[in-house]
Amino acid sequence: MEHGISYKSQDYFEFIWEMEVLEGAKKDMVVETGVLYGAWPYLLAPSMPKGSRYIGIDPHPYWSIAGIDRLSWVVSELMEAEIIPLIIEEKAEDGIETVKSVLGERTIDILHIDGDHTKEGAMTDWNLFKPLMTPGGFVIFHDMYARSKEAVDVKDVVFDIYWPYRMWTFKNSEALKNSIHQKGVAILQMPDERDEIVQGKENKIKDLDDPLSLINI
Repeated sequence: MEHGISYKSQDYFEFIWEMEVLEGAKKDMVVETGVLYGAWPYLLAPSMPKGSRYIGIDPHPYWSIAGIDRLSWVVSELMEAEIIPLIIEEKAEDGIETVKSVLGERTIDILHIDGDHTKEGAMTDWNLFKPLMTPGGFVIFHDMYARSKEAVDVKDVVFDIYWPYRMWTFKNSEALKNSIHQKGVAILQMPDERDEIVQGKENKIKDLDDPLSLINI
């Protein structure tokens, strides 16, 4: 795999913004819930070190386009980049023990929550994997502003849990407001030993109209 970026199944500005936030972040262990349709790990791969691991969890991960199975393509690209992939074909609550077994004494550096997008599903993923996160690691909630009821549910989960954490949010430009490409992302950073979580901390969240701006709350 060349050290480049493909923007298949990911908004261009959204992914560039994610990479700015995650620049310098540890990426030895990456876990994603919901791998159907997406190519997010392929996009992240150039910034992951050789020998790192990607774990994807989805009960129905396979999807073909033009006769090509996308998941097999993504897995082959990861292996070419010397990243070790594992696809767990179960719901997160059923596959969590497998994840723990693979982790051993390690923790999750980046968690990408992109599953069924219901409030119950997103909250379940958060509750399952939060205890396994690396101090200072990052949790990404995808499709926070997508044009669907489920996206509203994802947004509700983020607003329910965000207040103790450092948080970044991204919303596509106003030009994409009514577009199917309006996805949106929230990134939370786990506290590390240098951070103090202040109970009741007031965060002011803004939507980004400038797609290359960052909000660090």
